This record gives sequence, C-alpha cells and structure tokens, in this order.
Amino acid sequence: MAFAWAGEVSSKQTQTTSDNSQRGCTKSDLFPNEQVYGLRVLYKPQDSAGDIIFIHGLSGNSYNTWTSHKGVYWPTQLLSLDFPNVRVMSFGYDADVTRLLGPVSKNSVRDHAASLIGDLASIREGDGSKTHPIILIAHSLGGLVAKKALCLSEQSAEDHERQLHDRTIAVAFCGTPHRGSGMASFATGVAHILKAARKRVNTDILALLKRDSEALAEIDSTFGMWLMNKGREFTLTCFSEEHELPGTGMVVSKDSSQISGYPHYSIPANHMDMVRFNSPEDIGYRRVKGELHRWIRDGFTDGRDVQGCLKSLSFEEMNDRQIEIENSAEGMCSWLLGHEVYQRWLGQSRSLIWIKGKPGAGKSTLMKFALKEAQPAQCLAPSIKTISFFFHGRGTTLQKNPLGLFRALAHQIGVTRGAYIGDLVDLFQARSNTFQSWNWKAKELEDMLVSSILPAILEDMPVRLFIDALDECGELAARQLVRTFAVLQQRCSSSRFGLSICFSCRHYPIVAPEVCDEICLEHENGADISLYIRQELERSIMCPYELEVLRSTIEKKSQHVFQWVVLVAPRIVWLFQEGNTLNQVLAHISEIPEELHSLYDSILNDLIKHRPDLSLKLFQWICFGHKAFNVPEFRCAMNIDATLEMSGKTLKEWEDVDYHIETDKQMEKKLHFLSGGLAEITKSGVQLIHQSVQDFLFSKGFGVLDPKTTWTEDIILGRGHGRLGRSCLAYFLAIRREHLTSLHLLSTTDFTRLAERYPLLVYALKHWPLHISTAEKTGMSQADVLEFLPGRSNLCLEHWELFVTCLRIEDTSLKLPHPGTTMVHEAFKYNIPSLATSALGWMRVNVKDGHGRTALSIAAQHSGIEMVRLLLSQPRIELNIADRDGRTALSYAVEVDDIEVVEAFLDRPELNTRLNLETAYNMNGIKGTTFDHVVRLQRLELLKVLLGYPKITRIDADALVGRALVCIDADALAVGGALGLTSKVLSAAKTIDIIQLLMESDKSQTPVNLNEPRNYGSDKEPNITAPILHFAHPHST
Repeated sequence: MAFAWAGEVSSKQTQTTSDNSQRGCTKSDLFPNEQVYGLRVLYKPQDSAGDIIFIHGLSGNSYNTWTSHKGVYWPTQLLSLDFPNVRVMSFGYDADVTRLLGPVSKNSVRDHAASLIGDLASIREGDGSKTHPIILIAHSLGGLVAKKALCLSEQSAEDHERQLHDRTIAVAFCGTPHRGSGMASFATGVAHILKAARKRVNTDILALLKRDSEALAEIDSTFGMWLMNKGREFTLTCFSEEHELPGTGMVVSKDSSQISGYPHYSIPANHMDMVRFNSPEDIGYRRVKGELHRWIRDGFTDGRDVQGCLKSLSFEEMNDRQIEIENSAEGMCSWLLGHEVYQRWLGQSRSLIWIKGKPGAGKSTLMKFALKEAQPAQCLAPSIKTISFFFHGRGTTLQKNPLGLFRALAHQIGVTRGAYIGDLVDLFQARSNTFQSWNWKAKELEDMLVSSILPAILEDMPVRLFIDALDECGELAARQLVRTFAVLQQRCSSSRFGLSICFSCRHYPIVAPEVCDEICLEHENGADISLYIRQELERSIMCPYELEVLRSTIEKKSQHVFQWVVLVAPRIVWLFQEGNTLNQVLAHISEIPEELHSLYDSILNDLIKHRPDLSLKLFQWICFGHKAFNVPEFRCAMNIDATLEMSGKTLKEWEDVDYHIETDKQMEKKLHFLSGGLAEITKSGVQLIHQSVQDFLFSKGFGVLDPKTTWTEDIILGRGHGRLGRSCLAYFLAIRREHLTSLHLLSTTDFTRLAERYPLLVYALKHWPLHISTAEKTGMSQADVLEFLPGRSNLCLEHWELFVTCLRIEDTSLKLPHPGTTMVHEAFKYNIPSLATSALGWMRVNVKDGHGRTALSIAAQHSGIEMVRLLLSQPRIELNIADRDGRTALSYAVEVDDIEVVEAFLDRPELNTRLNLETAYNMNGIKGTTFDHVVRLQRLELLKVLLGYPKITRIDADALVGRALVCIDADALAVGGALGLTSKVLSAAKTIDIIQLLMESDKSQTPVNLNEPRNYGSDKEPNITAPILHFAHPHST
C-alpha cells in the first residue's frame, strides 16, 4: 500500500475521503445521542497504517474542543484529507476540574488514563490493529491524562494494556503545563475559565494546580522517567499559546509549556482557540500538520506487513535460555560492575569484550546479571539500545545456531522501530507473495543486519550487544560470528553512534580477535563461590567451625568451577543429614574428582550398577530430541522402545514391560535416579543440568553406559536419532492399532482428544522421519524401517497423513505428508537413500500421491541430484508426468534453482519439451511457462542453461522482457531512501542482466522494443502494464 501524504492524494482517494468526512462532519453524526465520553473512531480508512488520538482539556469535550468558530471539526474535515491512511479517534472524559484532580476521587486523572488504556486495547484487539503505531494530540490538562496513561500502560502486566506504551511514537502537547513553577498562574487562568463557563470555583481544588501539587508532581516525575526509558523510540513536540485569553491573560506561559530537549512552537491564538482551526492554511494547523507529517513518515510502516515479518523472525524458544538461567543470589556477580575492564567497555561506544571461563564457571549467570544491570541503565542513557542472545547447546536447533541468533536480533531491533528492518520487511513480503512456504536463511539475515539494519539504528542510538555461550554454536560458527561483528564494527566506524559487544565463551576454542578486552572468570568468582557454598551448607550445618572447614575445603577443590560446587554441595548436605561426622564428610570430599568430567564419570559409573540401558535411553531422548519434552511427553518416550519385537504391540501391552512408568510423579523421581542428578525439569522441559554434561556424554559418557559399543561421533548420532525415529513410529502405530476400526469415524474433535490423551503423539507424527533422515546421514542404514509397517502397508502412512490433517499440524520448517503419500514419496522427500532403495523394491517407481506428484518431482524439490539420479536409474522412470497444477519434476527443480537437476532432466532424450518448457502451469498461484517463472524468479544462470537447450529453437523474448520489467518497482527505485534501496537496486541489476541476456539470445523470436508499452498477465494480477523505462545498469558508472 502506498502511503498518501498531504498534497499526494489520488483523485479516487480524495473522493472517498471527502465523502467519509462529509458524512461525519456534524456532531450528531460523530457522537450520536451526545455520547462524547470514551474512545470513539471518527475516521477509519480501508487500510489503516496507524492511529491518531485526540484528548481534550478543561471544560471541553471530544467535539467542542476541536471545533472552530466557523464550525470546522478539523480531526475529520482537515486531518483525514491530509492523512487518508491514518485512523482518527477521540477520547472524551468528564473534564470538570473540581473532580478531575482529586486524590481520592473516582473521577481522577488516573481513572481517565486507565479508561483510555482499556478502550484503546478493546478497539485495537478487536480489529487486529494492536501493532499499529499511535500518535496522541492532547490539549491543556488532556496532556496530563496522556502522560498518566503512558506511565500506567508501561506498568501493566497485561500485554493488551501495554499497547499505548509499546506503540505510541509521538505526542503533540498543546497548551499543557509541564513545570510546577507555572502552576500558580495556570490555576488563576483555570479559575477565570471556570467562571466564564459559569461553574463554581473550588479554591481547595485549584490549590492542587499550584507548585506543590502532589498529584501533578507525581505525574510530572513518572512521565520524566517514562521518557528516559523510551529514549529515541519516542518523540514529542510542545505547542504554546501566543495570545492572552480575554479577561484572563496567558493561561499557560511559554516557559511552562516546554519540555527541555524537545521541539517547541507557538500558535497565534489563545489557550482555548489554539486547537481550533478553520482551514488547511491556518498557521496553527500547518505547524501541527508538519510535525504529524514528520512522525508519520518516520514511524508509520506505509502499509508494509511489519508484524508479519516480526512473527516470521520470532520462534517459541527465543528467550527460554535466558529465562532458565538462575538469577544470581544477592551479593553475587556485583564485582563485575566495578571491574576496571568492564567499566572501560561500558564507557566506550565501539568496543569488544570477552568474558571467558572454564565449563561450569558461571559465565551464563554473570551474563544474565550484566544484561539485567544494563537494561535499567537505559533510564540514565535512554539512547542506548540493548539487544541479546543466549546460545543453548542443549536446546532446539534455532537456540544453538547463527540463524536463531540473527532472527532474534532482527526481531528485537524491529520491535523497537519497524523502519529499521524495512529491507527485511520488503524481502518478507516478496517471499510471501511468491512462495507458499519458505524459511529464513542465516546468510541473508546476516547480510541484512550488516548492510542495513544495524547501520540504520546506529544512526539514531548506540547499541550494546550481549551474546552468551558463543562456543555452544560450534567452533567454526563462533569464529565466523566474531569476524562478522568485527567487520560490522569497522564498517560502522563512521556511523553517528557505535556498536559495543560483550560475549562469553570458554577458553577454548579461542574465537576472540587479537585486540579484545578480556575478563577471566576464574580470577574473579572466588567470593561468589564462597558465598554460594556458605548459603547451601547453612541450611543443615549449624556449627560455625564445621561450616567454615567445609566451605574452605570445597572452595579449594572446586578450582573456581561453579558447576562442580552445585553438584557437590547438595551431596555434602545430604551426608550431614544422614548423621556423618565432619571427618567422614571430609574423607568423602577427598574422594570426589576435582575435574568436572571426572566427576561426571564417577556419577555414570554408579548408574551402570542399576539400569544402564534405561539411563542410556534417557540421555538419548534428552540429547537428540528436537525439543525439550515436558514430563508427560518424556514419560511416554521412556515407556516405548524401538525394537521390531515391540513395534507390533498396543499401548496397553506396553504397560506390561518392567520399566513402565505410570505417573508423572514417578517420572520425576526416575529422572533423578536414572540420570544421577545430571538431568532436571525446567520451565522449558526436561534437559541436562549443564552444557558440560552433554560434552561429557559425547566424549565418553555413552561409552560408560554401553561399553560393548565403540562410540564414534557418527554412531552416537546414528544410534540416538535411529532410536528416537523408530520409537516415534512405534508410538504412532500403537495408537493407530488401538483405534484402527474407528479411525474413519473420528471427528476433528475426537482427534484433538487423542492428542490430549497421548502426550507424545504430535511430536511423533511430526518428527519420526526427521530422526530417521538424520540417522541415515551418519551412514547407518534405515532400510529396516519398512519392517515396522504391518505387511509394508501404505495404509499406515495414509493414517499418518489423516492424523496430521485432523490435528491441524502445520509447520513451514517440516515436510508434512500429502494425501495418498507412500513410503517411496517420504523416503525421497526426507533424503533417505537406504529406505528409498528398499521401498523401490516393492513399489511402483511412478506411483502418484493424492496431488498427482511422483517421487521424482518430490526428489527434484527436496533431495538434490544424488536422489534424482537414483530415480533416473530406474528402468521405468517417467519424466513427463504432470501433477494437478500441471507441474512436472522439472518445474520443481526450477523453483528451488537446482541447476544440476535441471541439466540432468534436459539430458534425457525422452523429455517432452512442450509439456516441460512451453506449457503454462501454476506455481504458487502464478501461471506461466517455465521460461516465465525463471524470469520472474530472477534465475539468471538457470536461464542461460535453458537457452542453451538444443530443442529450444526460439523464444518470445519480447514477452519475457515485459515479464522481467514488471519485476522492477520503478517508483521505489525513483524515490529510494536509506532503507530498502540496496536490495531493490540489486534486484533491478539482476533483472537488467536477464533482459540483456534475452535481447542478445539468438533464439529471440522478435526484436525487442523497450519503448513500446505492453500488458502481461498472471492469475494474481490479470493485467500488469510493463513500464517504459530507460535503463542504466547499477554496476556501471
């Protein structure tokens, strides 16, 4: 949607807006039955980009305050014409000052502010506009209502009530007193106003308006803090009256109406008339409109789907790791704030600091403390933007890779202000319009952050970036990230403000650059460890001497590793509770290994005396699950196994095994027993107590639990994912077996109840093929998976698809089954060669699913050249099969830009040129030939391959050039702008390269005339006119 500004409204818009305004120009139209209280919508465009809310002042109301002596109600009759894409609202309240400022009155400023917050949430939640930006225009003491509402909104624990705080980008204060020194004269003015209105003047109430008014002082103070918290996310402008009110004088002095550091303008009118404008030429209106234009230009999103983009960037576990880290106990970590190196980092705007330490030294706890302390500091330095990410090596994929980092950082910056991620929003909308499902790539987000997002925000404010546990994303990724941010700091060296980065990481690998400040945790955390030990031991040990001896002994042996202390201290407390003497406890401490991994080794050696098989299963589910399981899910996981013998049983029969766990309470106890205390239940679910535990399991731990196996990295991964994949499949098949006779009779509600009854069902349905695929990549054959299906029947997979559909399981990151799918389709979709080969041995190679797709078309889209070659080697493979959308396997290879697969198809003599290249088909809602789609998707190299295909003798280059031309947003390129220009220029460059290639092709059917206007159509846009443009290549001078 193109945003229309003053003087830029199309004739159609003008007519529509004018009609709307004329219908609502009278008071009875806008406020039926004199309903002037509450929040009312005065003007609503079809596609609103944001809200402007009017708040009146003393002895006024939602209509009279803003209506000129000539009867012009400017919020609708002027403003809606100049800003037709903005919704206009007015908030009315009882403006009787004799009740308004009473500290215990039911009609106080606080009550009106709360009403504004509630009314606004109700309207915006109801119509889906809760993320739209807000501008407030307040007159006189209406400014107090606005201030109070913004502060109350910030304090609310409810998201819907925080909209005013979160989304307000600006306020225009018109004749609002901001300084206590002006209250005495203001009170006198109020008295005259009230007398003119023939209202009684309560002298006690007027006293509240004077310098020492507690109510006004509190509002002024809290709003000052609110301003500092918001920083550059918010702005304001103050307007003051130039003329005296007859019989009264100046109601609000120029000095009192200003807020230091913000723009201030005067309006040539008295206090009551300063917000009553007769025409667009009124000087007061022009000044207010100028500020609105600036705010809307900078803060509104021009109809772009910023919220949709932010939603696509966010992921459920984005903040989980930071939340799960225990807060430091009182008195701990405070040494950091006084540390010389850290203070130097805080004082510099373009610096890098590395907090390093041994595994388990307490780095994450310290980083959480540092971040927590940095955020309140924004009250004193409001222009500093703090962003963060806590890597989680035991978490989901996005919690431990650069993609998750980049998504989280872009999301945090975008929430601050949508304009900062303008390029990203453009890319999001283009992708969403082109593809039915897609996912962000780490490299493209990294490029966006480096080239446009961070440089944009650094022009407005400094940024502090905290990254915890950088080593948990892997050594190569960690090194690359440090290089990326070092380059970014260098690139932004000329920016108005700087980027400061604080990251934590182990000593090895060494990822920091040579020039980097460092803090070594083992040299600093002695006092914290001593305090923690004392707090733990004091719970059971009362004797000061015994307490001090044990504290000193444990601290010395800990080698400054917090995690070692966390494991040992509870054991010491337990020994004392069991009646052991001090010497006995000291003897036990002497036997505890000093190294953390040696301590884990001793714990696992204790476990093998009981049920090492169950301990192995427990650790595999924790390490290789794609999520942190809650207790009911984990109980179900522990109750099933992955053997062929057990796969044929019902869940009722599973209950007969000796390791069956009946209740969640039992599961909690078993978790501690089977893990030796190395696993825990957190808010996110079941997980290992520390990253160092997972490191130990991979290096040695699995071998301790199963010494008969040689545990290489591939075997660890293959065995783990193989077990989980088969267990998930067995779990689903057991549920299916119990309900087989009634599956076709079940409603959607019945399936939902099944999911509630069987906690692991949804996970099993979504993830069994992913685990099998991962196991295959380690070199372990997965051909035996077919044996899990009774009689190798495809009916099981059809039921799998039925479950997925009826449970409404949707996930763009997963390749969920289509109706009529077979094991051949799924094996090629998930790139499982051994399973695919096995399935081809008993199924037809060209079998179609319910959408008419063959395994070849699926392999071309998802699996790459090796799996395609496997199919092409089959004697009866058919290339020329079109699905319900008219698409062949070749079209899917074109869509994913797989040149190797396309060339493999073109090399086949049986390829039908007309069907594959010349016949139009539907790709994601847009119809065209393969050449049309290649041009639309800007696949330059692919176009070269197709033009070199011998069977193509000529092309309609004129039509293809036209299709290429409509890819260029000519208006956007002409207007440009700091945000969004780079990506659009690069896109235009690709398009121009394609046009040049088409024009130079010896297969061009007709000479191309760029100066002749043409129309080109599609299913989505049936009549697109290609612009007549003269091109200068962006790469040229």
